[in-house]
Amino acid sequence: MGYSEELTERFAGGTARELLDFVCGNRLGHGMTREVYSYRPDDKFVLKVELLEGHFQNVAEWQLWERIRETKFAKWFAPCESISSCGRFLLMRYAEPIAAIALPAEVPAFFTDLKANNWGVYKKHPVALDYGKHLMLERGMTSRFRKADWT
Repeated sequence: MGYSEELTERFAGGTARELLDFVCGNRLGHGMTREVYSYRPDDKFVLKVELLEGHFQNVAEWQLWERIRETKFAKWFAPCESISSCGRFLLMRYAEPIAAIALPAEVPAFFTDLKANNWGVYKKHPVALDYGKHLMLERGMTSRFRKADWT
């Protein structure tokens, strides 16, 4: 498997390593606090693994998804499916990579981390894949949009 050194160190025990081998497919991406793997039991999902304690990116995404899932804003987010009891593992719907030409010119004003590789396509609509950092608390579920700067 192509696990990062950090993930291998954190889950070095036999049972933990066996579980990783059972659920983690290919590494699809990584950020400062998490790694993303294809979910071996069902390729319609990805598994986000939080590596560093105290950042709570998975928890933030889960909580935001739970609040917006039944709103008109849900179409802008890759849906979360499940989270582990302590938030270290987050199961999210897989979204196809997005072509630069398909990136939206405007996005809801509460999005902050506008990097093209943090976006994908789910059900033929651009969606945020990484939304652990956002301005929803500061700006609320505003219907305001802002120009997206993808550079």
